[in-house]
Amino acid sequence: MRKRKKRFSFSLDDHQEKLESYLDQPGSLDGDQIQIRLQKALLKLPEKQRLVFHLKYQEELTYEQMAEITGTSIGALKAAITMQSKKIEQYVLSE
Repeated sequence: MRKRKKRFSFSLDDHQEKLESYLDQPGSLDGDQIQIRLQKALLKLPEKQRLVFHLKYQEELTYEQMAEITGTSIGALKAAITMQSKKIEQYVLSE
């Protein structure tokens, strides 16, 4: 778990503009517009919310594992994931 915590302790904010410009380039992704909008929505989340999203949906960790890595309670993680989902959905549908 400590290795995972170190692996995810970098800041993505420094790279946000570069990643957004990459997503705007034609042909940079093979997905449809929803995929692009999802990626942009994820970039707009605060760093800790992006980390929680990554741990939950890409690493498929349990709430207990995520709580240990982030130092957050399970209840707070569940609330954060609910809020993230709503933010992402609003962004994707409004874009």
